[in-house]
Amino acid sequence: MRIAPTSVLLLLLAVFANGTRAQGLVVNEVSNGPAGTQEFVELVVVGPTLTPNCGPIDLRGWILDDNNGDFSCGSCAGTGIATGHQRFASLPVWSAVPTGSIIVIYDPVTKNPRVPADDPNDTAPADGVYILSSSDASLEVSTTPCGLGNMPTGGGACGACTGLPNYAGACYTAGLANATWGLRNVGDAAQIRTPSGAYFHGIGYGTPASLITGGPDGLLVSPISGTAMFYAFVNSASNDFRAVANFATALVSSNGETPGAANSVNNAAWLATLVAPCVLPVNYYRELSVKTADGINLLEWTTASEINAHHWDVLRAESPEDVFLSIGQVAATGNSNSLQDYTFSDANPELPTVWYQLRQVDRNGNIEYSRTLEVTNGTITAAFLEIWPNPSTGIFQLRGALQGLQRLQVIDMIGRVYYEESVKQEVPYFELQLNLGDLPQGNYWVQLRTATKPLLRMITVQHGR
Repeated sequence: MRIAPTSVLLLLLAVFANGTRAQGLVVNEVSNGPAGTQEFVELVVVGPTLTPNCGPIDLRGWILDDNNGDFSCGSCAGTGIATGHQRFASLPVWSAVPTGSIIVIYDPVTKNPRVPADDPNDTAPADGVYILSSSDASLEVSTTPCGLGNMPTGGGACGACTGLPNYAGACYTAGLANATWGLRNVGDAAQIRTPSGAYFHGIGYGTPASLITGGPDGLLVSPISGTAMFYAFVNSASNDFRAVANFATALVSSNGETPGAANSVNNAAWLATLVAPCVLPVNYYRELSVKTADGINLLEWTTASEINAHHWDVLRAESPEDVFLSIGQVAATGNSNSLQDYTFSDANPELPTVWYQLRQVDRNGNIEYSRTLEVTNGTITAAFLEIWPNPSTGIFQLRGALQGLQRLQVIDMIGRVYYEESVKQEVPYFELQLNLGDLPQGNYWVQLRTATKPLLRMITVQHGR
């Protein structure tokens, strides 16, 4: 396939670009309790990539699973995928949950004494903390197997077979009285999946004999038995919830469990960044890009929504270290919930290589800066990748710059390649056209590769939109 620089790509837009700034639910704490059936899991709601601290987030259909799945070798190791799991019901309480909210789900057979009083709707008090049992009516429980795709295949030692999670065939019952959140003491996993069943986040623990792994992110937080143990995201080195070094393990007897509250000072600081007010005057549908025609650099961008936006200052510099000076101004629509296209023509670039940036100003004087773009002789040379719209049914657009592009891949969350083409790209800047309407619903990576490096963006497919 030869990609022409003027072709157009239809793809799905990135929902999240890296693990710390994705949209969904993060396992913040898991406990086996002091004895018996006193397990609980604590989840934190995180926001989308482009607005990392902004919500609310629609959690309806998100899946909570206390089974091994991707965290083991499957049934051949004696620790395979069980058929039961839960999901958040399609109810108003889960339709718009603020980022930074904490959700604690506990086993009701014997409630862990450290779990606070029930508050499944965050009403008493309204503090951003939801406390509910695994049999609560706002949770749905799978009551039938998920289909043959759910079961592991093959045999032998770990690595010779894999669990293939497929949640599409499950039937659900709301508020099942005997629904329990249970964990094996020797070793198990707690994981979160998107409504399509794609893996999102989770942690594993257990002894080597149980062949428990760290799952797709390598989060084996403890290689020892989980009896009377708990595991917590304490942000030891950073806020990356996909880095095992940021998790801690301790005995329940240490009284360190904190269901419904921050796990550490660093964890509290991270939670604060998620709940900080975040009213963006502009959300971009397509960020700043530049084209050239007849020696004129044409700057283009599109907004998805605007709130009290006033204008953009178009800034230019000779290098990214120089002062960016305004070369013009473009008025904003102001308030809009529909796509708004903007352009600005720089008829006198003056130098072979220049840098551009937008300074967005809202009506109360607040300022937001766009990314910067390097343009050499009318061509963007700094590597970047844009994919839109998001979510999409599989019809999407892509534009970017990557010198020496050789391969395009669309990969699911556990590394399976759904689409792949070898490409020959002679110029750094490109626009591509693709229709992947047959992709199953879920999240995927779009990967562009040169001989030496990849460029990644996450995309989401939602059918029936």
